[in-house]
Amino acid sequence: MTDALHQVMVTAHVPTGATTPAPDGTPTKTRTRIDWGPCNFQPASSTEDRAGKHTVTGEYFISGPLDPRITAGSIITVAGNTYKVKAEPKHFASGILDHTEVNLLQQKG
Repeated sequence: MTDALHQVMVTAHVPTGATTPAPDGTPTKTRTRIDWGPCNFQPASSTEDRAGKHTVTGEYFISGPLDPRITAGSIITVAGNTYKVKAEPKHFASGILDHTEVNLLQQKG
């Protein structure tokens, strides 16, 4: 899938292996790095919370080649910026234009 819209190569850090406790006790999995693309990466929306602090949350949309390894626990890096996968990605595998669509979140502040 290479066209005028799908030009961005990204890195995905996908959860793999058994769940083990992190130092703070929360369950966590190790992550495996995969290269994914070419993708279409677009901003979707942003919000700002000023309740005593300055937090900006940006939401983004990315779609690329079908890759079921990308899950809700994945972290995506695009041009040096890190995004968390929001909810479960959509994997379309009908045999025609197979692809994965993901909503991403980025928080700053």
